[in-house]
Amino acid sequence: MNIAVILAGGTGSRMHSKTPKQFIKINGKPIISYTLMAFEQAELIDEIVVVCLDDYKEHIKTIISDFKISKFNSLISNGNTRQQSVFNAISHIKNYAKDDDIILIHDGVRAMIMPDMIDKCVVETKKYKAVTLAQKTKNTMIIAKNCQISKYLDRDFVYNVQTPQSFRFDIIYNSHINAIKSGNIDVTDDTQIVMPYYNNIHITENDLPNLKLTTKEDIMLFEYYLKSI
Repeated sequence: MNIAVILAGGTGSRMHSKTPKQFIKINGKPIISYTLMAFEQAELIDEIVVVCLDDYKEHIKTIISDFKISKFNSLISNGNTRQQSVFNAISHIKNYAKDDDIILIHDGVRAMIMPDMIDKCVVETKKYKAVTLAQKTKNTMIIAKNCQISKYLDRDFVYNVQTPQSFRFDIIYNSHINAIKSGNIDVTDDTQIVMPYYNNIHITENDLPNLKLTTKEDIMLFEYYLKSI
């Protein structure tokens, strides 16, 4: 079984909006609906689990109904951190998942994701067991301290990490358990949780737009993107 975990628990603080960014409407549709439809249309996804704030669960249910998300399975309460939210979801999934089931974890506000890229992540996870979507940087990359350049990085080896991040269930669940036991409890990326325990994470290269919509400028770029497709 291939299970998508969609993280939709943001509060919109960086957007300076009273409405959480995943519910802001673009062309009459909430941002989260674009994400849910992409996973609904991905041929290899069997079910969708959504993680969100308790106060917005009814709102999510309405969107799922309005957009006919037939693969929807469960609605899970988010935690205080991204890591806790993911763990809440996979702890629920543990009740029925098999070790070799595939779990895809995706930021709900990465609404540009395409169904075929989702399917590609599933295929490559079956081969490599742990995968992240990433985009090779096109810019000159540096490391700086106190606004002073200290080192240049070879951009041939530098990627911008994206989601979905996709894992065999046993790998992602056991990695979260081990992270909690070791006190590693405020990690913002699931590959960082997995790396200490399974360090063979494969990059699935993506050359398509997959922006995380976190600012008003990002929303403007998304609107422009929708007009261009």
